[in-house]
Amino acid sequence: ERQLEARVSWAPSTSPPDCPVLAYRVHTHCLSATALHACGGHFADGPLKPPWVESSCSQAVPVLPGGGVGGGSDNDFAENGQVGTVVELKVGGAYCFEVQAINRHGVSRSSPQSEVVWTPSAPPSVCRGLVARRSGPGAILVSWQPPDDCGGFPVISYRLLAFRLQRGNTVEPPLQHEVVNLEIPAHGGNPFWLRHVVTGLEADAEYALDVRAANACGL
Repeated sequence: ERQLEARVSWAPSTSPPDCPVLAYRVHTHCLSATALHACGGHFADGPLKPPWVESSCSQAVPVLPGGGVGGGSDNDFAENGQVGTVVELKVGGAYCFEVQAINRHGVSRSSPQSEVVWTPSAPPSVCRGLVARRSGPGAILVSWQPPDDCGGFPVISYRLLAFRLQRGNTVEPPLQHEVVNLEIPAHGGNPFWLRHVVTGLEADAEYALDVRAANACGL
């Protein structure tokens, strides 16, 4: 799974000397298309729950004696009067963050939401579960699952490629000759499994197959 990183920082929480802050809890919220469409991309103090939020995760940032942060993690830092940590984000997403402080009495209320952070979009990740079987003379039924990661844009089509392998050669990988190059629209297809019958193939030939998803960023 493709990951990006973001640095999230905040001003240290104040606490009585006899009840110091022990850790912070950082909440990362991936906003849904519903939230972004309804708010025009400006999600200030919106509800951080479904359907507005697609997913959420939290991570702890321990506080060291003297007010620093870390506890063995290279992701945590303290600089310029701020403390913070590094969080992992997916490509093509919109995120906002909250922070809570923790002492021996419990957990504070959440901080105000951060501004929305956008990660750059990218082409989809690889298609999954590619399966091929004969479907008649010179025909193969190809099935596959959509990519796990759409890259921030909807998948608009699939590129199905078939290569005829040259027999008898000692080249690794075997020499290939492209014989099929099809663009298959994604709209209206099964969201879990897609299928297409490739025809016009030679009965005794060997073929290699490849399926690639495309979005507005490309293949």
